[in-house]
Amino acid sequence: MTEQEEEKREMKQEEREGITTGESKDGESKSCKSSDEENNKEKVQLKPSISSQYVIRTQPTNTCLSTLECAAVALSIMEKNKSIQETILHPLQALCSFQLQHGAQIHHSKEHLLKNGLYDKPMPKNKRKLRRMELLVNNVKI
Repeated sequence: MTEQEEEKREMKQEEREGITTGESKDGESKSCKSSDEENNKEKVQLKPSISSQYVIRTQPTNTCLSTLECAAVALSIMEKNKSIQETILHPLQALCSFQLQHGAQIHHSKEHLLKNGLYDKPMPKNKRKLRRMELLVNNVKI
């Protein structure tokens, strides 16, 4: 059997079994954005009810998750198994716990800091970035 025939057989078997595949990329990467446009890939946006457990890093908004957290949520939904999410996130929780025990500080989201007047960095001069920060403060979906 040729390699192409083998691939077709595997694809047909996956279709019969209803296997779904997914790909998780860091949305901040410029190469990620351009490759999605070139490949016409379907995009899915998660609306998690959890906030990020990656508390040793500042997230842009209160609803942002790390790439690992998004992958864990997506896999648990695809597999209909909540324990997958817990298993995948356990090392992240251990990492954050270890860092906090050794002097790291809990970071609130940029959105939280702006809304509560705790943002201590200079405001950006770039009008686009400044506008984004204003939208965060005013609860406007970006």
